[in-house]
Formats: sequence, structure tokens, C-alpha cells
Amino acid sequence: MGMALTGAVLLTLTVGGPARAGQGPGQVFKGSPSTLSAADIARLSANANQRSIIVFKDQFPGLPAAGSTASERVNAANADQKGVMSELGQVHATHVRGFHVVNAIAATISTGMASQLRDNPAVSEVVPDAMRPFASLGSGAGAASAAAVPGGSGQANGSQQICPANPAKPLIEPEARQVMSVDAANQIVNGSGVKVGIIADGIDPNNPDLIRANGQHVIFDYEDFSGFGLGAPTDGREAFLDAGTIASQGNQTYDLSGFVNPAHPLPAGCTIKIKGIAPGASLAVLNVAGSNAGFFNSQIIQAIEWAVLHDHVNVLNESLGGNPIPNTEDDPVALADQAAVAAGVTVVASSGDAGPFNNIGSPATTPGVIAVGGTTTYQVYRQTTRYGTQLVPGGWENNNITALSSDGITEFGPNTVNVVAPGDRGWSLCSSNTTEFFGCADIDHGTNPPPIWAAGGTSASAPETSGTAALVVEAYANTHHGRLPSPARVERIIVSTATDLGAPADHQGAGLVNTLKAVQLAESINGGSPQGKTLLVNKTSLDTTVNAGQTAASSVTVTNEGTGTQTVTPTVSGRPTPVSNDTGSVTLSSSSPTYIDGEGNTDHYALHTFSVPAGADNLNGNITWNAQTIGGVAYETLFDPKGNVAAYSLLGANQSGYGHVEVHNPIPGTWTAVIFTVSTAPFFGPVTFSYSTEKFHAAGTVSPSSRTPAPGASATFQVAVAAGQAGDEGLKLHLGTGSATDGSIPIMVRALVPVTPSSGGSFSGTRG
Repeated sequence: MGMALTGAVLLTLTVGGPARAGQGPGQVFKGSPSTLSAADIARLSANANQRSIIVFKDQFPGLPAAGSTASERVNAANADQKGVMSELGQVHATHVRGFHVVNAIAATISTGMASQLRDNPAVSEVVPDAMRPFASLGSGAGAASAAAVPGGSGQANGSQQICPANPAKPLIEPEARQVMSVDAANQIVNGSGVKVGIIADGIDPNNPDLIRANGQHVIFDYEDFSGFGLGAPTDGREAFLDAGTIASQGNQTYDLSGFVNPAHPLPAGCTIKIKGIAPGASLAVLNVAGSNAGFFNSQIIQAIEWAVLHDHVNVLNESLGGNPIPNTEDDPVALADQAAVAAGVTVVASSGDAGPFNNIGSPATTPGVIAVGGTTTYQVYRQTTRYGTQLVPGGWENNNITALSSDGITEFGPNTVNVVAPGDRGWSLCSSNTTEFFGCADIDHGTNPPPIWAAGGTSASAPETSGTAALVVEAYANTHHGRLPSPARVERIIVSTATDLGAPADHQGAGLVNTLKAVQLAESINGGSPQGKTLLVNKTSLDTTVNAGQTAASSVTVTNEGTGTQTVTPTVSGRPTPVSNDTGSVTLSSSSPTYIDGEGNTDHYALHTFSVPAGADNLNGNITWNAQTIGGVAYETLFDPKGNVAAYSLLGANQSGYGHVEVHNPIPGTWTAVIFTVSTAPFFGPVTFSYSTEKFHAAGTVSPSSRTPAPGASATFQVAVAAGQAGDEGLKLHLGTGSATDGSIPIMVRALVPVTPSSGGSFSGTRG
């Protein structure tokens, strides 16, 4: 069953689970079926328990799944799949479903049948119909203490606020709206007329923050692909996070004093409202998980197909990921997303929550998909006294790369994340109906919890970027006679206007999404109306592959789309060298000092201070412990010399025995690390630490060194980088206009081992 929402009226449509365009009852496949012998059928039917996806070689690049060619694509896919469909019917395969947005078939088959299909000349690959998780954090934030920061009564340092001065004027959440300049962007556009698809779990379309002032539902379509049905119990946090982040109306007022744990109370009237990045956008929520914690690739593809062929969305948000076997190029979800992009849909995907280990998940590795990593917004930490923050009074730092953000250089490319956006953390919608939406029954809630949760993960970063993409689509249409920008143009706009944070290029991509500048550039480009001080870069990254020691050369063109002349002085930086290093260990034990954390747990901790010298560009903090032998989890929280909470090692929860944090442009002076363990998963033993700083250096040349294009004019620069030893390296082309919101373009260099005839076709090295 599916539900389509128009105004305040729910219309229930029977769509066959839902029906696929061009694949109705009694569909006849064209072509000649193959016939299997009785012996083949018996052999190939045995032990048919492998959920698989059969991917065909011909993906019909000349037939986009949009407009007049959509039906042609459906017919072509049906014809191409006919022979395989016949064989699957003969061997009594189950869960058989043909797709059209990607030319593929999902089916449960035997390993023998999979092997036979791989020999079919029309088949590219048979891959597992793998299960994937969402990329959001699995728990909400803890509780807060108003006395933990200067000023009491919910006041932090300077302009930072934990609670509003006047409860009648709530804080507008999430904090991402502030760091991404969303308020100013919303003075121009709010996403009206733009449709955004969300692949998630279940949601309540009647949530008051998802109803417009005129009674119209924000969610215009709600479909189930999980098999559980729309009314089945579901976690719900992913759908509420995505929908609220993109289009919450800010109708409801929530009092955080009811959310926090009684151990750390906030004053009554600590009020907030939750408002989306693009509150005028309309949403299609596509439930692939239902009551499950995960979902299969085939369900994701069904949702993508529905979003493209039925809902005709402009933007598709995918807060999910995985590491397909054998590689991402065989990922059917990635192929489906490529087809969606070819159909004119801007696809945004989270990079993943696995940390800094060169493990960006698919489909964020897919060409044409906007890949988003995560940054920090720590107002929630002080509001909820999370992670030992009460031990060091002060405020908070924002805009560092969060410890959970998957980053690095991808297998095929080379490439990295396009941009980053806040993923650690921000307030999000949830539900008080915790029977149906069991994920909202968070143990961190206080005595009178409002229906919200403190959300995190690159699952939050993706919808923030999707909301920005919706604003870009509207702004472009408003100034270009209703024409819509292509997905490639939306990607270039968002990348060109991102703010360089100063973090490593393979961690931040181009930098932090700047929603205001993205909207202004969308208004300006391609004959629009020039706004602000914006530049359009013709490439989203400079990727090159050369032999080690050779020079990697490329060019980049920058167009001044702003209202005045701009001087552009690009520089290449990277290749860090160490500045300082502080190493040692602390021992956590049952006799270590304790505090009550925001969840009401008893945490045992140790304090360590270290010095950061002036001139350091990046700070890395690593802890290790013997999780495999002893068990348990350790964490670290860093505070800068002003007492601001600056970093937290979220990845400790995976019991890997490793935690990592990083801070760009760290303040010089004495830093404090709180190294701790919690009673729910205690680790007692030595924790080894290393706090090191590094400095980035000039890593290439740019010619000419500077250009001053007038409004509407372009300047082309030649970029040369000498590749180092064999391997992957991330560098940065900083655009350098003298603005605090200057952008950058990542440079990804893959240096190969040179193999020549004189070396006998071999090479040697050290095995790690």
C-alpha cells in the first residue's frame, strides 16, 4: 500500500507494492526465451537461497529515465531481461523483480544458477543483494547542566547560547542553519516547487512540524518498499531526521528541560524550534527498512526507481552506504543512481560513519553523486552535558571534521568527498508514539521528553546538503525562466561555493557547504542575475594518475559570477610535516575519578594536558586500548585553551581499540584531554595517547599566480604538482580571494609504481 498526500487529505492508493512504471499485471516480455533441460532445472533449483542482483551489460545510456525516453527505457529493459526472466521462471526462483532505472533483476537463486547467469553474454555481473544500514548515529545525546558553563541559566561564552534569554523566542535548530548561512539564504528562496525524495524508514506524515500553515502536508508521497507496510513499527529516526532537516516548518516549541537527564537539569523554558534548510520543499518518503535495522540493495533500487519514474523528484537524499563486494563499480545501487542523475535528478549521499580510514561508502563513490562528509556543531554537547563536557567550563568550537566521517581517496577515481556539512550533532524531529516509532524511545530522555532527538552522523550531513540543493534548484529556476539546473550544475554550484575549513583535502573535499553563497551563485550563473561575491569553478576536483616522480598537470577555469571585480590568487597546499608530538598513557580503573554523564551513567576518567605550538595547521589526537583482550570502550574529548569543547572520538563505540579526533587551525596553548570509559561498556587498563600537530606546505605551482576577472569574465590557471612516492595523496587548490569564506578544490593524485622493460616487469618494496 502507498499513501499520496495532497493538502490535509490522505489518499490511499493500491499500487501493487508499489507498481513499477511499465511493469503492470500481465506484462509480456519480448524476445525468445531459453529452455532448460529437466536435469538442468533440478540442478539449478537446488539450494536456491542466495539473494542476488543480476546486472546486465547494456544500461541504455542513450535512453534516460525521464521525459519521452522513459517509456522507451522500460521497454528496452523488459526486452533485454526476457531470456533471463524465462530461465528464472523455469528454476522457480523467488523474489524475482525486474528493474528499469537500472537494467537489472533481483532474485533469490542458487549458487549454480548465479554461475550460469554469469556466463550469459548479456549479463555483466551477478552480485549479492547485500543488506545495508543507515548512516546515522544510533543514540541521542545525553543531558545537560546549566551550571557547566559560565553565566548559568543556559548561557555560554559570548554570543553562544544553550537556552534562549526569552523562552518566548526559542532558539532555531539545528545549529547547522547558522554555520551554513541558511537564514540569509531563506530570505531569497525556501525550496518552494522543488520535490525531494528521501530513502529512509517509517515516518508520521501528520507530525505538526510537517504540516504547513495552510494545512498542506510537506510529505506529498509516502511509500513502503520494506514489505512490512506503512503502519508497522519502525525505528523512525532516519526518516524524521531527513524530513525534518530538509523541510521542518518550525511550528512546534520544544523545551529541552524535559529532554535532559535529571542528573543535569536545564532551566524550564529552555526552548527550541526545529526548522528545515528548505521548508518550502515537498517530500516523498520511501520506506525501505520498516521494522528492520537494515535493508537490501533491491529495496533501495525500488525506491530510486519510484522516485525517478513515479514521483519525478528533483533531488534524492540517500543517507546510507556500504562497501560492496567485489568493488563499488559492480554496485547496482550506484548504477541506479547514475541512471537517476542521467534522468536529471540531483543525488546526494552520505560518505559513511566509519572514520578516517579511506573507506567512503558507495553510493557516495559514484560519479555524479554529491558525496558529503561530516563536521561538528557542538551546541548540543553543552546543552546536554555530553562526553564529560562539565569537567572543563567553556563554550564550544564548530566546523571541525567529526571523528565518524568516512573520508580518504576512493578506489576508482581517484576522488574523495565533494563537501562536508554538520553531522555531529543537531536537534531533529521524532515522535511521542514510541510504540510505532520505537527509535524515538531514547533512554537519554528526561522526565517529560519532547518528541525530538539529538541526531548525528553523515546521515544528517546529507539532508542538509539535499536541502541546499533544493534551494539551488529553486534559485536557478527563478532567474532562468523556469529552467531547471542539471545535476552536474547543482554539484558545481555547491562545490564552488563551499568554505575551505583548512582541514586536509581528502577529509573535507572542497569544504563546508555555504548555503547562502550556493543560492547566490545559482541566481548568477548562465545568464542569470549576478549576486554577491561568488566564483564558479569548472571542475569539482582535480584528479590525476601519473607515475611516481612525474609531474601531474591540469588546468582549472574560474568564472567571476559576482557583482564586482575579484582577484583570484590560487595556491596548492598539503604535504604536512610534524610540528609537535605528545605521547604517553593513562590508566583507567575502578578507582579513577568519576562523574555522572548526560545519560546518568557513571564514567571513570583521567585528565591529560598538552601544548599546541603557534603555527600548527592541524591537530590529531589518537588513543588506543586493548579492546580485543580486555573488552570495553574508551573515549576522548578535547578542550581548547579557552575551555571550548573541540572534539570527541565517537568511533570508540565500535570497540575497535582505536579512537581519533582532529582539529584544524588549533588555538596555541594548553589543551585538555578527558580520556574516559562508561559503566555500560567499561574498559579498565592502560590507554595510550598521541597528540600531534602538523603544518601544511606549498605543494605545487599555479600559473599565472594571480588574475583579476571582471564580473562575468573567466580566468584559467595551470596547476602542476610533482607526484611523490607511489600511492594516493590529497592536496588542495585554495582559491584565495582574501575572503573568510574562500573556497578550495581538492586535488587527488594517484602515483603509480613505474614498471619498465629494463626492470623486468617487476618492482620491490617493503610489506607492512
